Amino acid sequence: MFKAWTPKEEEELLQEYKEISLDEIAEKHNRSKRAIETRLQDIAVKLYNENTSEEDILSLTGINKDILLKRKEYKDKEKIKKTKNNDEPINSNTDINDLRLEIKDLKLEIKDMRMMYKELTNLIIQMHSK
Repeated sequence: MFKAWTPKEEEELLQEYKEISLDEIAEKHNRSKRAIETRLQDIAVKLYNENTSEEDILSLTGINKDILLKRKEYKDKEKIKKTKNNDEPINSNTDINDLRLEIKDLKLEIKDMRMMYKELTNLIIQMHSK
């Protein structure tokens, strides 16, 4: 089953990559070795998109330019595929945080509407009781 990566876990992954084997990292995070490799590739793509130098990306993730560009191409195709299916892809934590704020605002609006409904109901009851 897929388990989302947290920012903290990504930081740990980058630190552990320099210190222990991929097998040990996989065991520690209760993930497959392939999941660790894929996440390092995804982090490399993210760094590349943020204009981090290839040398720094290699140093941080161990991902070379060829693997990085293949993963980037794959991720770009996935993004296009999702868009074609009318499912607008969520591109970043910023998008997720924006959605959370929108949900919070909607909850407040619903709460206000409930209060207004109760007030209107009370007014109607008062009018009928006179």
